[in-house]
This record gives sequence, C-alpha cells and structure tokens, in this order.
Amino acid sequence: YMAFSFCTDDALLEFKPDGDVSTVTGATKSLFGFDSSRIVGEKFAFLALLEGLTLIFELMKMAA
Repeated sequence: YMAFSFCTDDALLEFKPDGDVSTVTGATKSLFGFDSSRIVGEKFAFLALLEGLTLIFELMKMAA
C-alpha cells in the first residue's frame, strides 16, 4: 500500500470469487468515470470496454 499511496492515477480493486467488486480505492473517477461507491458491488466487466472482456475473463481465470 505504501507505493500505491504515491500514485496519482491508479486504482486498487478487490474482487469476490464471482467477479463482483468488493473494495475500491484510488482514482476511480478519472479512470472509470464513476465514484468508488458506484463501483462496489458491480461486476468487473462493468468497467471494461466490450472488446477487452475476453482478455479480462481469461486473466481472471488464471488468477483464480
């Protein structure tokens, strides 16, 4: 978290096993266009561009 505290345009997201966002902190408004309170509880796909979803889902499978 120490290095993260010096970042100006990053966000840290934590996900539940089903893909729902459980925790968000950082520059969500500038990165995604939403405040962190709006992102919590949403599926990660909510934040991604449609053309990037396949890659994102594959990466999430690898991380599980």
